[in-house]
Amino acid sequence: MHQSRQESDLGLWKQVQQDWAANGRDWFSLGFRAIAVHRLGERAEASNNRLVRLFLWRIYWFLQRHCRNRGIEIPPSVKIGRDVKIHHQGGIVFHPAAVIGDGCRIRNGVTIGAGSTRRSREAPRLGANVDIGVGAALLGDITVGEGSRIGANVVLTESVPADSVVVVERPKILLRDAASGRYSEKPPTE
Repeated sequence: MHQSRQESDLGLWKQVQQDWAANGRDWFSLGFRAIAVHRLGERAEASNNRLVRLFLWRIYWFLQRHCRNRGIEIPPSVKIGRDVKIHHQGGIVFHPAAVIGDGCRIRNGVTIGAGSTRRSREAPRLGANVDIGVGAALLGDITVGEGSRIGANVVLTESVPADSVVVVERPKILLRDAASGRYSEKPPTE
């Protein structure tokens, strides 16, 4: 789940090349750009050279605003593994302490955040190859096991074992009775 020392020692350019390949070699993919900008922010935070850190932070600050204004917010403290793909932009927010494993797939409208304001430092941890559907919210101090799939619009507040699938119930259609004005569930169709 965490990057190994060898992986974290990869040069910025090598990591960005891997991210570019994982995101279909498409420079115009905002998901790729957001991850590349995040890598720059990581380097800025990790630099021991004050001038280099200041220079990188200035560039990061400008580029990060570009990504955030287009709907992807990834603080530089987030731990992101290799080959992560963000499929679409819009409404994607990461908690500063989140951990995203290698090969994860994240779609638009996903929140990986705190469970409450009282426990605001607790963040989700995703294993490798986790696939998250549109509009899902992963909240609090939870772990999503390797290879799990989280369906669209799931609100997840508890840990999930590896190779699991989490989905929401099928929506109910309520029909209005004209005479009484009340709503009742539509009978299932075959």
